[in-house]
Amino acid sequence: ESTSEPSKVADIVEEVIGSSNEWYDMSFTMDGKDYKLPFAYSDLVDAGFSFDLSEYGYENGYKMNEGDKVFATIALTSEKYGSDYTSFMPMVGLINNSSEVKDILDCEIWSIELSVMNGSKIIESYPTIELTGGLTWGSTEEETLKVFGEYEDSYRSDELGYTKYDFYYRDEELSRDIRVDITIKDGFGLCQYKVEYY
Repeated sequence: ESTSEPSKVADIVEEVIGSSNEWYDMSFTMDGKDYKLPFAYSDLVDAGFSFDLSEYGYENGYKMNEGDKVFATIALTSEKYGSDYTSFMPMVGLINNSSEVKDILDCEIWSIELSVMNGSKIIESYPTIELTGGLTWGSTEEETLKVFGEYEDSYRSDELGYTKYDFYYRDEELSRDIRVDITIKDGFGLCQYKVEYY
């Protein structure tokens, strides 16, 4: 009956969505630094991660119009963690969320995948990570599912010894879908985290 009721509900929903205790908050901590999608690619550069545009055939830069995005196929390397296929390499997708034409290096991250598994093996050196609910690399399947709740889909690879879980959330207020993929490695635990929004 009260006209203020819907806004109160919206305020409560926003408070929940903005909480780092919810996985669809799209936030994580890596090596002690907090990130929340979308965030500037330059934030990862500041943390020592980058990629060379010339390796993708764009020696003179790559311009992106408003709303343009590239998928999470860009591998970032670092001096600290290495640059070969056995290294910790975040995979990112970039988007131009502004109303101006921008170089890709000035754009934002809309998708990021962090993994400490290469094939069926855990790599040697990688940053610390903290996800919602205090999850970290090596958290058990039980701990992870307790935090993330009911999953939308799952995939099991007996050959490589891991199980992948997919989680989806529809943010009606912002009209976007949020997806998180989590992989649990037998004998290790949480080894891969991917978050993106559409």
